[in-house]
Amino acid sequence: MIIQVHRDRRLSDIYKVNDMPSNPSLWQVIKSVAASAIGVQSSKNYEQDFATSNPLPFIIVGVVFVICFIAALVVWVNYMLA
Repeated sequence: MIIQVHRDRRLSDIYKVNDMPSNPSLWQVIKSVAASAIGVQSSKNYEQDFATSNPLPFIIVGVVFVICFIAALVVWVNYMLA
């Protein structure tokens, strides 16, 4: 019975245009990666990130974030030891 109800409904009725996941902007990707790195990512944003079809922007920004973090640590340790 439940299957018949869903079968009769159109995809546009189930998913509204605004509910469909879209590609995030660069700023949204940066905020998401930074929030995830320090552990304050909300579950809503977490689910929204995984709903996007292309993980490549998150991977690229994540790698750049890690490289910058390591470089900042190296500079800070060298400054403290000098």
